[in-house]
Amino acid sequence: MAVILEITLYELIIIILTIIGGFFALYQWRQLYKLKRSELIKEAIDKTRNNPDVVHVLYSIDYGDKWYGFDFISNHDEELKYDRAFALFDYLCYMRLKGIFGRDEFKIFEYRIQRMASNSSFMEYFFNLYHFSKLQNAEFSFYHLLKYMKKKRLIEQEFWNINSEKYDKFLNI
Repeated sequence: MAVILEITLYELIIIILTIIGGFFALYQWRQLYKLKRSELIKEAIDKTRNNPDVVHVLYSIDYGDKWYGFDFISNHDEELKYDRAFALFDYLCYMRLKGIFGRDEFKIFEYRIQRMASNSSFMEYFFNLYHFSKLQNAEFSFYHLLKYMKKKRLIEQEFWNINSEKYDKFLNI
């Protein structure tokens, strides 16, 4: 038994136009996706470079200021500035880990994260928060930033030890 496939010229034109339309729709979608990603990156760059609180935090990290201690814990306004800056970088790391930002796009922020990881106050703050969260059975506030730093090997092994002598303990840990 033989099957005979018969397509008219009219049906062939419709199939070709449908395929062309599909490729055009795919192209438009990709262009829109790229535009949305570039808008997200521009907004993030703007926040890291033009928000006075974030700039203050990043400069204090860049210049190696000793900002974490009992005075910091009692100054809620200052702590809020730092938490907002770290939350921004946590969100950026989330976007990177989920593949929304590509490797090249994220390079803009990698330097800042490396600077954070090399700052002793930052690491003490994260050490205290991380272990305090664990003792409270709570999620760590900056999970994605910590996960990214761990993946990039920016955290020393001693960080994970609650009894480490390297970090001063300011919270009840």
